[in-house]
Amino acid sequence: MAKDETLPEIDLYELLGCNENSSYESLRESYIGLIKKFHPDLAPRGLVKIATSISQELNLAKCWLLNPEMRERYNGQYRRIKHKPSRLATFRKKFRVDSISDF
Repeated sequence: MAKDETLPEIDLYELLGCNENSSYESLRESYIGLIKKFHPDLAPRGLVKIATSISQELNLAKCWLLNPEMRERYNGQYRRIKHKPSRLATFRKKFRVDSISDF
């Protein structure tokens, strides 16, 4: 990763349903559970784009939070970031479902 890469604008901990004190294993388990629920291969035809977007966010969280050096960097700026809502949060709020396969 380039040193000048900017931090994500979404709250990666909220995305995974965890907090900054969560263990590596908790973050990993949450990631695995969510990626299984929102993988584009499981999405109905009309929701593949949103499932892809959600999967990209989940993979971003995995990249940042499951790498100790990147997580330390993220945590150093975590409280200073004005977070935007994630696509997953927006999807859940709009459709009131917990998984892409609920359709």
